[in-house]
Amino acid sequence: MRKRIEEAFGWIKTVGGLAKTKLKVQAKLTGQALMCFAAYNLVRMGSMGGWWDAHHA
Repeated sequence: MRKRIEEAFGWIKTVGGLAKTKLKVQAKLTGQALMCFAAYNLVRMGSMGGWWDAHHA
């Protein structure tokens, strides 16, 4: 369980760009985080369904 959670946050930091964010307003940062989590979920659902290779993301 822990490995799956750490993989998600690692993906969000590297691919999603949340490791060094330049946003200072909490509402904008929340929106960026929401978009990153949604993108990760779409990539994960696609790879689980077999129609997307997760190595492309």
